[in-house]
Amino acid sequence: MKGFVPTRFIRWMLLTGSFFLTLMSLLRLVFHLVFIQAGETGFSRAFWIGFRFDARVVGILLLLLLLPGLFGLFRNFSGRLQRNILLTVSRLFGFLLIIIYTFDFAHFAYLRQRLNASILNYAADAGISLSMVWQSYPVIKILLGWLVCFALIFYATRFIYKLSNRPPDASARINRIVTAVLCFLLLAVAIFGRIGQFPLRWSDAYRLNSDYKASLALNPFQSFFQ
Repeated sequence: MKGFVPTRFIRWMLLTGSFFLTLMSLLRLVFHLVFIQAGETGFSRAFWIGFRFDARVVGILLLLLLLPGLFGLFRNFSGRLQRNILLTVSRLFGFLLIIIYTFDFAHFAYLRQRLNASILNYAADAGISLSMVWQSYPVIKILLGWLVCFALIFYATRFIYKLSNRPPDASARINRIVTAVLCFLLLAVAIFGRIGQFPLRWSDAYRLNSDYKASLALNPFQSFFQ
C-alpha cells in the first residue's frame, strides 16, 4: 500500500494553486488597466491585499481536496477516479472563475461597483435582464472569449495533471506526513489571510482611503458573499 498523501498529489496542489493565483492576479491587473482612474497613485498595497483575498479563495478550494486526501482518497493518484475528480473540480473552478469575472467586469463598468449580491435582483425578471444584456454588451464576442478561455483552462489543467503525475522521488513516510501538514498549515494561513489574532476582513480593503483602490483589492468572490 502506498504511503500517506502522495508526493504527486502535493505537487498537483502546489501547481494548481500557483496557476489559479497567477490567473486571478492577471485578471486584477486587467481590471486595473481597464478601470484605472486619473489621479490615483500607489497601488501596491491594493494589489497585496487583493493577492491575499485571491489566496483565500484558492486556499478554500485546495483545502476541500486536501482533507479527503488526508484520508487516502488520492493515494492512487493515477487512478481513473482520482484523475477525474481532480480534473473536474479544477476545470469547474476555472470555468466558474472566468464566468464570474466576466459578470464582475460588466457590473463594474455599469455601476462602478464590484459584483455583489444585488445582481440577484435581476433574476426577478430574467427576460428584461437578458434583453438589457443583449443590447448593452457584445454578447457574441463575450461567448467567443469564453470558448477560448475555457479551452485554455481545459488544456492547462490537463498539462498540470500530467506534470504532477511524474514518478515521485523516493521519500520516507514521515517526510510525506510532514509535507502534508505543512501544506495544511499553508492553506490555513492563506484562508485566514494573515498571521495574527484577526483574519483578513472585507473591510480591510476600505482602509486604503480610496473607493477605487478598495475595488481593486477586492475580488468578485469576496465582494459577492459579503
